[in-house]
Amino acid sequence: MILGPLTDGHETLRVPILNQFAAWTRAESPLREQALLETWMARDRVRAEVLAEMRHVSILLCPGLGSPRFAIASASGRSYTSNLRATAGGSTC
Repeated sequence: MILGPLTDGHETLRVPILNQFAAWTRAESPLREQALLETWMARDRVRAEVLAEMRHVSILLCPGLGSPRFAIASASGRSYTSNLRATAGGSTC
């Protein structure tokens, strides 16, 4: 309903997970506008609940990746922290 018109004809440029999602959505009947609106409103209620629960949390650390970008001891011989700094745009030494 939303992404289809924007990405149709560009399937080779989409990432595999988006192609899989597109296949799932084609197999389902499209949401009517009212059902889509209700879903968005329910999502916003959940977001508000999470924010309310976290209002006392002063910091939240979210890693950019679920795993290190480079192996701990890479083929270049650099340490894990050197590789981490390199991926963050810092010093590579």
